[in-house]
Amino acid sequence: MRHRAALAAQADARLWWPTLATICAILLAPLFITDVPPLLDYPNHLARAWLLAFAPTDPILSKIYVPNWAIIPNLGTDILWPPLMHILPVHVAGRVVVGLLVLLPVLGTAAYHRAIFAARSWWPLAACVVAYNAIVLLGFLNFALSLGAALLLAAAWIRWRNTYPLPTILLTTLGSIALFCCHLMGLIFFLILIGSYELECVCRAPRTLPTRALALLPVHAGPAWLYLLTDLKSASHNATFLPPAEKAAQLLTPFLNYDHTLDIISAALVLTFLALCAITRRLAVTPASTIALLTTAALYAASPYAFKGTAGLDTRFAIMLGFLLFAAIRPAPLPRAAFTLAAPTFAFLFATRMAVLAT
Repeated sequence: MRHRAALAAQADARLWWPTLATICAILLAPLFITDVPPLLDYPNHLARAWLLAFAPTDPILSKIYVPNWAIIPNLGTDILWPPLMHILPVHVAGRVVVGLLVLLPVLGTAAYHRAIFAARSWWPLAACVVAYNAIVLLGFLNFALSLGAALLLAAAWIRWRNTYPLPTILLTTLGSIALFCCHLMGLIFFLILIGSYELECVCRAPRTLPTRALALLPVHAGPAWLYLLTDLKSASHNATFLPPAEKAAQLLTPFLNYDHTLDIISAALVLTFLALCAITRRLAVTPASTIALLTTAALYAASPYAFKGTAGLDTRFAIMLGFLLFAAIRPAPLPRAAFTLAAPTFAFLFATRMAVLAT
């Protein structure tokens, strides 16, 4: 029996990577259909990046546009695009970055799941269902980019923090500064994920509290110092909250695409699958993943819709929760008959959503 289980695990490993590669290829396919992906804010981002790249050397545009760099926690694509535009055509560079921000959250989900559960699983690959979510289609590109980077950095912290402490602290300290520059909400997500893991470790070994708190200090110090240099600290504290019904409806945001019926079916299918796994006691969570889920849910419930000049603040937490459904929860290996039913169902759902998106 052990030999058979080992062979099955090896077979899964051989299939897992090609499956991930296929999913990534399908996610990128719509970007080959059109030069300008129909993401709401995308043309504005692309035009600004083009000006940053070429206006300073243009004899006419340089008299109209002058870059005014400042410490703003929302600069991810502004930093990535201009160098790319010097080596790639504008629309190719644009789609390269869009492809990156679509893939990173899916790859980050798989990496975080692997780190937190110390085992590879098929379930995080189902995050492809929410890769093109409402935030991406609205063109909130910097947040989408930071979301994937936060998951990857958290996975690195969890996997290497105890084995290689100094390199991991250095990596994540630099990473936290990069996340701050990319998008502030991505940084908050990263701190939730590693903070949850550290809390679990301290609960298991209370004597490690001083050393673990000390390790977290540089990760927080850089972004905190940068925040003090921004104008956000003095921005208006007026907050706008959504009515309860609209607040609850925002939980569908990770699944929102172009067909509302299909979006509801997608959310219902994912939640039903997880509920059935829970009922049959085939659902696993770790203390760290539970804390991350509960903390994110609490922040979503408590956060306003608009605050300090930013709209959709609580919407970002809803997107985080959507990816945590796949990153922080682990369904146990299913019986062969159940897996034979579930895998094609999710594959069909993914294919249908991508066909609607491409159309």
